Amino acid sequence: MYHPRLKGNAYEAGKHYAEILYKNGFQFSKVTEEKLKGFKREIRY
Repeated sequence: MYHPRLKGNAYEAGKHYAEILYKNGFQFSKVTEEKLKGFKREIRY
């Protein structure tokens, strides 16, 4: 199992990890409008 060494603020760490994933061909599943609508209902301001 790979444990990345993340440095910097949250943005830099996330960007670095995303670059590692992209370089190795990882793809996230598509987010549909239905999933977004369900997610918006769960968030209460």
